[in-house]
Amino acid sequence: MKALKIIGIALCLALFLVSGVATGAQGPLARRGPSSGSGGTSGDVLSLSKGQASGSGGCTPGDSYQPACDVNRDNTIDVVDIMLVASKWSQDGTWTSDTWSIYGNPNTTPGANFLGTTDDVALEMRVNNQGALRIEPTTSTPNLIGGYGGNSVAGGVVGATIGGGGRAGATNGATADFATVGGGEGNTALGFAATIGGGETNTVWGFAATIGGGANNVAGNVAGNANFATVAGGIANTASNEHATVGGGISNTASGKRATVPGGHENTAAGDYSFAAGRQAKADHDGAFVWGDSNDFDFASTANNQFSARATGGARFVSAIDDSGNPTAGVILNAGAGSWSNLSDRNQKEHFALVDGQEVLACLAEIPVTTWNYKSQSPTIRHIGPMAQDFYAAFGVGEDDTHISTLDADGVALAAIQELYQLVQEQQAQIADLEARLAALEGATQRGPAN
Repeated sequence: MKALKIIGIALCLALFLVSGVATGAQGPLARRGPSSGSGGTSGDVLSLSKGQASGSGGCTPGDSYQPACDVNRDNTIDVVDIMLVASKWSQDGTWTSDTWSIYGNPNTTPGANFLGTTDDVALEMRVNNQGALRIEPTTSTPNLIGGYGGNSVAGGVVGATIGGGGRAGATNGATADFATVGGGEGNTALGFAATIGGGETNTVWGFAATIGGGANNVAGNVAGNANFATVAGGIANTASNEHATVGGGISNTASGKRATVPGGHENTAAGDYSFAAGRQAKADHDGAFVWGDSNDFDFASTANNQFSARATGGARFVSAIDDSGNPTAGVILNAGAGSWSNLSDRNQKEHFALVDGQEVLACLAEIPVTTWNYKSQSPTIRHIGPMAQDFYAAFGVGEDDTHISTLDADGVALAAIQELYQLVQEQQAQIADLEARLAALEGATQRGPAN
């Protein structure tokens, strides 16, 4: 029985050979690849699972030479090719091979046709015979490892990705599930779903922590509880607490919860919810905001929820501008000064009206002036002055009746002083007149009665 099967197969092969040769190259068995000068190109076949239908580049008897049909790549469709793929010819003479052609593959079915493996062995792609991409099977999501052949994902890890990069002595690695290293060299993602975009010698520890790039940066801590910590870039920066952020710069540290250092040099945001920026700013307290100018000295916070700024060149707050962007209102603390100066330029004012000094003085005399303390401060910290409601009712100046502008308070005081000066001048004139008259009387008395 076995002998009969062998004879049958031999007869089938003979029929294929006859159909391709005897008719003057009417079948694929007689087709040869293009010779030099024919304008054609010999082809390669990647033998991976794929259903190849006829037409649009398929292997159909009677068509011109097709590289995809030349399985052994000898530029000839011969008995060897038929022995390799004879079972892929259908009864109607169409080609049903499951090989992928480098010239494109029509009529594929997603899911049914694929490039890949069906066992638990890793799939590797090479360039110049060097590993360039490795897809490793896991119990669930495969690991994807690109770039240098020494890049690695730790055993037991699933869903990790190394996009590329790496070199001898500076490999990229991922040791936690769903961790990602985009590229660069010497980078290590140690936390679950942690990400390193690139750069050099960066390390991520925390859950979903991120380093965008740069060099020698750390997001997270050894304990692994600095979840969502972020270092965008820069050099030697560290975000070591949950949701802490360093934007960039050099040697900056955000070690408080949700603390932020946007950049700069040697800044530290150690307090929870603190902010440090510039140079050597130290936000050591919770909620502290510290700005350090370019001076090479530490500048630290001294209390929780404190705003501190070292600006030895002065500070400005502009609250209005003109159509050209020039300041028209605001205050300035000049370099080395200890008090704010209000913008009081005549050119920025309008609707001038004279002040009745006597009325100002009279109103001021009616305003209660007391000592008091703010409810937000200790009762031992005393202040002196009028209430904003009384001040507004008396003079009608300022934005509302709960604040007293220093500019308005100064104006009332100056108007009152001018009026007092006028009264003093008048009184001095009256006193001088009375003194003169008194002197005259005294002189007359001393001379005695006239004879």
